[in-house]
Amino acid sequence: QGGQQPQQQQQGQQGGGDTFTPEELELAAINSANLSVEELDELQDRVVTLLLLLSHADAVVKAFLCTPDNLRQHLKSLQYCLQQPHLAGPSLLKLLRCLRWLTGEHAVLGPLKEAGAIQTLVPFLSDSAVAALGPQGHEAQVQALHSLYNICKFNKKVHLEAAACEGAVPHLCRIAVEGVSASADPTTEAALTSMAAHNSNAAGGGQQQFSPLAPELAAAVEALQRWTCVRGFVVPMLVGMASCSPTTRACMWNSGGLAALLALLEVHQDAAMRLGVLQALDVWLAEDSRPVEQQLVQRDAVVQLVQVYANAGQVSGCQQMSFRY
Repeated sequence: QGGQQPQQQQQGQQGGGDTFTPEELELAAINSANLSVEELDELQDRVVTLLLLLSHADAVVKAFLCTPDNLRQHLKSLQYCLQQPHLAGPSLLKLLRCLRWLTGEHAVLGPLKEAGAIQTLVPFLSDSAVAALGPQGHEAQVQALHSLYNICKFNKKVHLEAAACEGAVPHLCRIAVEGVSASADPTTEAALTSMAAHNSNAAGGGQQQFSPLAPELAAAVEALQRWTCVRGFVVPMLVGMASCSPTTRACMWNSGGLAALLALLEVHQDAAMRLGVLQALDVWLAEDSRPVEQQLVQRDAVVQLVQVYANAGQVSGCQQMSFRY
């Protein structure tokens, strides 16, 4: 190895000064590095942390991060973590956060889509992926949802259709229905309020005793907290799917999207959110009158619509929707 090193350096200089090809660098790393598993893990963590730091930079740096080769390796790493969840360490969340920051730059959304970012992100929304990834599964789902939302905000005709065709709609509908069910339980809401009061009292130096929640109630509280984190991504995408194109509406129809939108009209949901859902239903009814009308005249749907009308005073003050679709 020592005798080969000057020859490699000379070849690199002949090929263009101090510039080495990726293959030469990889070969040099294999030949010169004799690292343990722990050292490799530490090196990987430092590299991923550096990528995350660079993803916070300006558009110029993000453009370099989003070259085809870089994106291919980035997305391939995420796919590998999903295929081998037992090997997905802390680097997974950092890679997802890095991708989320990149999706906030409009100029690189085209390369991200072409590299297969939507196709890579959608599987992270599934229940099976959340369960397989263990403690970091829910956070991975939130990061994937945020990234997908950022991509779909721009050029929704193309990106929403791509997300729908990749199978995002069933996951979005399931998350919405589960979130509405969690927020509809008054016991869960009371437990969440009690926990918040306890945390506030503890922060102030109080010694108030707080009994642990029953496992079932604790799970319901966690579900409500997760819904609070993701509804700002899920609801706009569902609203956008309903008004985007025949393709997205077909995916919505086949995945129970109409029932999910009706569930989002519950009184306890945000008023601006209900207004956005009503506008999406209006568009859907105008585009696919017969099948949608048949569902809206069913008893449960009529009851939900009447309840919205009865509480119209809560929505009347909303002059602008908080959702951009």
